[in-house]
Amino acid sequence: VRTHLLNIQGLAWQYQGDLVAATQSFDAALACGEKSGRIHEVRYTTSNLAYVHLLQSHLHEAFSLCQMASGRVKGSSESLEWMPVLAYALSTRSIILLEWNELESAVATARQGVALAEQWRQADASHFALTCLSQTLGASGALEEAFAVNQRAMRLAKNISPWYARISAENEIMLLLAKRDILAAAKKFEEYELIDKGS
Repeated sequence: VRTHLLNIQGLAWQYQGDLVAATQSFDAALACGEKSGRIHEVRYTTSNLAYVHLLQSHLHEAFSLCQMASGRVKGSSESLEWMPVLAYALSTRSIILLEWNELESAVATARQGVALAEQWRQADASHFALTCLSQTLGASGALEEAFAVNQRAMRLAKNISPWYARISAENEIMLLLAKRDILAAAKKFEEYELIDKGS
């Protein structure tokens, strides 16, 4: 229970922008999870910690944590296919690879993240994985597929919360800019701004 509560606390700090406090909460959750021996909680916490390091541009630390999450599977009797919680680690790793300009690996890893998230059937995990895939596809020049994937994320977001919908909206605008369709991007920005004000 304590590991779960510390993860919630870490996510709350993360969403408020206090990444140092988030890191401390996830560190404490990881220590607690390892002490209890609950491997599922350890994997989930390691993935959360990896993402918060990514947000702080600590790419090597984040990548190592993603590898650790996968390594925990290799060291257990369970296979990666039965570890859908690792969708977070794979999706985070895809963005790190994108930052390192390893586009082909980034897209392939993001696709793995989506497959695992969909197996998990949890909307927020699927939304995160689809968003990462859309971003890697957009960066690799596959804009049409990137838009299609983002639409899937946007449909999921409607069943989660306006905050997730905003993430998808911002990603759509970034894709339009990547397509060099400035007028469409500006129009979408105005539309979503009106929706925000009306919500």
